Amino acid sequence: MAQSEYATEARRLAHLDRLRIMDTPAEAAFDDLVVLIAGLCEVPIALISLVDDRRQWFKARVGMEATGGPRSEAFCAHAIRDDALFLVEDTHLDPRFAENPQVISSPMIRAYAGAPLTTSLGTRLGTLCIIDYVPRIWTEGQKQALKSLGRMATNLIEMRADTASNLASLQRLETRQFQDQHVRTMFATLREGLVLQDADGKIIEANPSAAAILGLSEEQLLGRTSMDPRWMAIYPDGSPFSGENHPSMVCLQTGEPVNDVTMGVRLPDGGERWISISAQPIFDETETLPMQVVVTFFDISDVLAARRQLTEKQRSLEVALAAAEAASEAKSNFLANMSHEIRTPLNGVTGMASALMRTELDPRQTEMVSLMVASGRSLETILNDILDLSKLDAGAVELEVRPFDLRAEMMAAAQLVAVRADGKGVNFRTVFGPAATGHVLGDAVRLKQVISNLVSNAVKFTDQGDVCLEVDLVDIPGQGSRLEVEVRDTGIGFSEEVQRSLFERFSQADESITRRYGGTGLGLPICKALVELQGGAISANSIPGEGSCFRFWIPIRRSEAEAGPDPEVHDLSLKTAVQLLLVEDHPTNQRVVQLLLEPYDIEVTIASDGAEAVNLVRDRAFDVILMDMQMPIMDGLAATKAIREFEAQTGRPRTPIAMMTANTYRDHQQMAETAGTDLFLPKPINAETLLSALEVLLTDPEPATRET
Repeated sequence: MAQSEYATEARRLAHLDRLRIMDTPAEAAFDDLVVLIAGLCEVPIALISLVDDRRQWFKARVGMEATGGPRSEAFCAHAIRDDALFLVEDTHLDPRFAENPQVISSPMIRAYAGAPLTTSLGTRLGTLCIIDYVPRIWTEGQKQALKSLGRMATNLIEMRADTASNLASLQRLETRQFQDQHVRTMFATLREGLVLQDADGKIIEANPSAAAILGLSEEQLLGRTSMDPRWMAIYPDGSPFSGENHPSMVCLQTGEPVNDVTMGVRLPDGGERWISISAQPIFDETETLPMQVVVTFFDISDVLAARRQLTEKQRSLEVALAAAEAASEAKSNFLANMSHEIRTPLNGVTGMASALMRTELDPRQTEMVSLMVASGRSLETILNDILDLSKLDAGAVELEVRPFDLRAEMMAAAQLVAVRADGKGVNFRTVFGPAATGHVLGDAVRLKQVISNLVSNAVKFTDQGDVCLEVDLVDIPGQGSRLEVEVRDTGIGFSEEVQRSLFERFSQADESITRRYGGTGLGLPICKALVELQGGAISANSIPGEGSCFRFWIPIRRSEAEAGPDPEVHDLSLKTAVQLLLVEDHPTNQRVVQLLLEPYDIEVTIASDGAEAVNLVRDRAFDVILMDMQMPIMDGLAATKAIREFEAQTGRPRTPIAMMTANTYRDHQQMAETAGTDLFLPKPINAETLLSALEVLLTDPEPATRET
């Protein structure tokens, strides 16, 4: 720091010290300002931050628990370097702040705007600042509001210092009856209204600001008391404000200071003005009660008007939020019902095709059935994309953090796509960094979903050349580890214009009438949402005609524990005949299960609703039950509860129950678990998933509730 900068900083710190504002109690006027600017700019955090030589301290705050922090981490330390607004639209893109502790950890600052609090002497004390958790492009209106309220905050600080200083002077010089011209000059130039009242509450001195605020002349003020009915004072709720409750009278009666009382005053011209009043007692050495009281006040009409506007806006937002929540719930219910209605016939198509594949077919028949299976899986993928997006919108996706083998899971995510790449003649490579090995803690399913989608896209849009999946695990000092994944291809690429909307929903690079590539346009938005749900970030870049590169990272921890073995899928081998109860109302789905199990020694009994199933269970014992959820008369949840109650009452051994349903939301699975099921089996099903489920139910004596 240059010598001149040292001198400037020394003057700034000295001025800050003279104002005696640091570490003072909260004051309503400052609190109102941060609430107002937070509401006007629609941000979660607003602060009045003051900066000394080693720390920042918040005179007022909203949305922030901390009362300050080190100057080295303070955005405000940058903002006070000049008088211009200090704006940061995205801290992740600003090298000054990308690694700031307040960016990478609580409060996770993503956007910042600060107006320097510059005093009348040109000293910058700190800032009025606003903070958001997401990137923001600050509007001109927000910038202007920040500047205006920043000036108001500075005025409040100076007025506060003026008032405190002059109150002390007034108390010392009261016995001289304000005859000293210097005191009278200060008294007259105060921006706050100030009056001196005697022991009876009569005004004996008033400054010009007091007269201007109250709409009277100084002569009209002199001699009036706080009990004068002409004031027609009111409380904020509109009720009369009696003279006995005026801060000056309370102060005279109790000898205690009274601060920050809000009062409305009717002006002589018929208008109304709102003021914040404080009263300080002045004692004679021989008296126990004050002989006089100094009353200060300032106009807060604009602040209250803005507060009322903010309250109305908050009410409007609450109404809008309630409407949005209702719409979201309606959408979720609609999607859940549509999922059920689509999955039920889809189960018939894919199930029948799966059963047909297990019979003897000629080559042409095999080709046709394979197309049916592939089409069914494509339809199921589209349906899952739509439902995944709905769950993400509703905040219903929960991460299941468990130990897993990093390299094994990444290879599993890429294997199916590698087969497709080989079929197109595209070279597919998987590259692991030296640290990308061992067991880690994370949600392997969601991670594989992201990787599978990115790699599938790369293969889909690449007709020749290479697709490369690169995985690395990087240790960052002080921040733990993070998984870094890169997917590169030599495909068709995309333009900068497409890149801007690449992660938007239903947006695709190929939007022509003669589209070569299918898809819903939901894959990349889902990837982005899942990566951000895990605390990471995703990006992409491309050169048209030369290829694309997608990168993402997520924080991840290494694990000492090893992942449990994945269940193997076997062809079902039964030692004895199995009695199976199928509870299913749809005839097609009944037939699907019968055909899939036809090659095995399994006797299938069918119940078309839950009530019929309960009656059958009471009459005879079954080895296993496949239960649909949504049925007439009695649904699968109620039927499962009734069966469990019957088993508990009669002492009959617990019958394994799998909830085989087209209702696939997470809360559906939780309801099934609560009802007493042992396995959750989403439709559509095929031979492999059904046989795997039966193997688990028939061989595990105490099957834990799980999803397959």
